[in-house]
Amino acid sequence: MIKIKNKNRLISRLKKLSASSQLPVKQTMLKSAKKIQNESKKLISKGSRTGVVYYRGEISSRRSAPGEPPKTDTGVLVSSINKIKRNDGFAYTIGSFVKYAWYLEFGTKDNKILPRPWLQPTFLKNKKNITRNIRKSVKKALRGAIK
Repeated sequence: MIKIKNKNRLISRLKKLSASSQLPVKQTMLKSAKKIQNESKKLISKGSRTGVVYYRGEISSRRSAPGEPPKTDTGVLVSSINKIKRNDGFAYTIGSFVKYAWYLEFGTKDNKILPRPWLQPTFLKNKKNITRNIRKSVKKALRGAIK
């Protein structure tokens, strides 16, 4: 999550701007959400894993070890990663409604499943650039409204 001082006040101000003045912020938010969505899918789909080897019939595969992103098996998790528009496009939520997505990200209380984070590392990797881009787009929107 990116913390914004006086977020509600800022969003209220942005919503009062013309649609063309709002556009830079909304485009930046959508672009950022897509980046997190796509990179988290790639993180699960690709990359080396160091976990246990298992067999499905004659086909072998290697699971992810705790601390590594989960390794795709059926593709359900990857295909379920989605973005949801909030606040008329001024915010997005990225995640999955697949029940085990939470357990993979954070582990279970009983430690039967240890964390294999995929969403938070993707966000943290991109947080600095996203924050910078949002700041630029908000300034651009507010400057455009003054003209």
